[in-house]
Amino acid sequence: MKNLEPIQEALKSSAELLEELAEDMSGVFQQFKKTQDKLDLQATALEDLSRDFRLFKTQMAGDKVNTAFSHAFQLIVQKLDQLEITHAQLDEAKDAQYKRQLESVISTLLAAIGSMGYTRYAVSEGEPFDPARMHCLSQVDGEKDAVVRVVTSGYMNKTIVVRTASVILGK
Repeated sequence: MKNLEPIQEALKSSAELLEELAEDMSGVFQQFKKTQDKLDLQATALEDLSRDFRLFKTQMAGDKVNTAFSHAFQLIVQKLDQLEITHAQLDEAKDAQYKRQLESVISTLLAAIGSMGYTRYAVSEGEPFDPARMHCLSQVDGEKDAVVRVVTSGYMNKTIVVRTASVILGK
């Protein structure tokens, strides 16, 4: 019976480790479920937006089409901003699948606004401030009048800036 004591101790230790692992997995599953719920809400909102856009586009004619595209563009860009913020907050290791799904949705929305004649333009960190293309939200320590961080992207329709990029500048 004495020879069984180390085995019994090892089994008891293994059982404790398995219980801890089960608790950890439960926490991971709960986080996964929360992330899934957030993505489901975003997908539903995106489907609603897409349906609303199709209905809105169908109801417009003549000169109203430009107004409709402008309105739809604004709605889509707002969702793009939200999706990109969500994408940035997801963990690369734990949420890789959701990151890829969001990347696909973002790509689709960019293609949609591209088909309406809108394009995103690049603003880079370190770039000098250009008030025709950028809107300064705040200033932080950094290179004076240079972009420290791009908060939201800017967009153009042909050669006209329709939404400036929101940036944080150095002071």
